[in-house]
Amino acid sequence: MALADIVRRIAEDASHEADTIVRSAEEAAERTRADAYAKAAAQHERTVESARRAATEGAQARLARARITARDRALASRREMVDRTLAETVTRLESLPADEYADFIVRKVAGVARGGERLLVAEADAHRLVNVLAVALANAGIEIEEAGTTAALSRGVVLEGDRVRVEVSPAAVVAGHAEDMVSVIAAELFDRGE
Repeated sequence: MALADIVRRIAEDASHEADTIVRSAEEAAERTRADAYAKAAAQHERTVESARRAATEGAQARLARARITARDRALASRREMVDRTLAETVTRLESLPADEYADFIVRKVAGVARGGERLLVAEADAHRLVNVLAVALANAGIEIEEAGTTAALSRGVVLEGDRVRVEVSPAAVVAGHAEDMVSVIAAELFDRGE
């Protein structure tokens, strides 16, 4: 074999080996690129899913907060309606005609009087109760000393004894029965869908 043939053969072998190395490098690069694309796609899917989950959870939390706020507002509105109804009850009792108002006060005084007490009339009610209260108390068989008027309460009377002081007024009566009245008012206002 001639020297030229040997050189050519070495050149061909080198070229063939270079082609094999290049192909191998290209295949490795393609595998690396495909692996990188797969990892990027997987990371993209995880990121999108995480963002979707976070958005869903955020929306659910906002919805829950909105529902709680709406419920709280509805409850506050209902409580306001009940409170207005209780206040209106006090106003209506205070607006009764003098004889009916006196009968109301006397019935409540009769329920708490034990004997030996004295009675003070609210200054605002003195003009309505002075003449009719004594008669109503006597008719009910209640013997209480009438001790004048007081500015200590806005309406009604105060029954005072040795160790007791009881306010008998529309506001006190409504406050004393508020729990039961709230149940009735709530049933009337809200159980009917109003």
